[in-house]
Amino acid sequence: MVSRNKTVINIKENIMDNATDNPNAKRKKRLPVLWVAILCMAMLSLFLSICTAILAILLFFVRSQPLETIPSQPLETIPFAGKVIILNEKGMLIPHQPTIVTFFSHYPPDGVARPSDLRKKDFPVGESGEFNGVIPKFPATFFAHTDDGKYAAIVQVEPELSPIELTIELRPRYSAIGRLVDRDTNNPVAKRKFTLSCNQKSDFGARFPLGRKYALVETFHSVDLETDSTGLFTVDHLIPGAEYSIIIHNQPETRFPAYLAGSLNVPFLSEKEYAQSYSLGDISIPPAPEPAPAIDMKRL
Repeated sequence: MVSRNKTVINIKENIMDNATDNPNAKRKKRLPVLWVAILCMAMLSLFLSICTAILAILLFFVRSQPLETIPSQPLETIPFAGKVIILNEKGMLIPHQPTIVTFFSHYPPDGVARPSDLRKKDFPVGESGEFNGVIPKFPATFFAHTDDGKYAAIVQVEPELSPIELTIELRPRYSAIGRLVDRDTNNPVAKRKFTLSCNQKSDFGARFPLGRKYALVETFHSVDLETDSTGLFTVDHLIPGAEYSIIIHNQPETRFPAYLAGSLNVPFLSEKEYAQSYSLGDISIPPAPEPAPAIDMKRL
């Protein structure tokens, strides 16, 4: 009897061992764990979807709310009357030619939106040179030139002080030669690329320092130049009475950055000066800033 019981126990143990060694049995044990993992991933995905939907709804309501804006004050304007006259090289009045007069207002950076036609506007000029209109009470610039570009003038006005009765005298643009010299050594600056740029002056905006246009600043004339081996350069179509910025270009070979080297005041010429090649003389510029440090590409 005892022997028969031992036999039965051995048979049961063999059956259990065979079941344990059976791959199908192992797979059945893994199935619950797999389903639990799938269920957890599904719940996580559902949670993320709900969070995304809630965030999208919140963003929609936030964007739909009106943004706070700076209360705009009534823009004060002032009427003006102007006249364009054209003078030749001798300073004598010549018949009127088709002319363009453009107005540029110097708005302060107060964040208030301004009408575009009061920020920059072309005024029609009559056959006798008269033009008129309404402009804001801010410092402003009038830039006038003939259609062929041979005569030009830039006039700064301050209409907040008094009504404007403006006369713009267009004079011949001219060519000139000049020489860049180092301010410290007085040596010629040879083979140097630079830009002469005539820009709108503004009490609120930048002065176009390194070739980038900033808000409130317009460029009326800009030309890229390069000095020769003796530091000389020639420039054409200068606007009489205008101020030009001198912007020295960057030099990749020496890693010198671009920099604002000063300004050039273009004079009004006499009849005799128009008759000959006008010289701007020596123009002193400061030394270039320290070169940028070299980048060791091997350490990147």
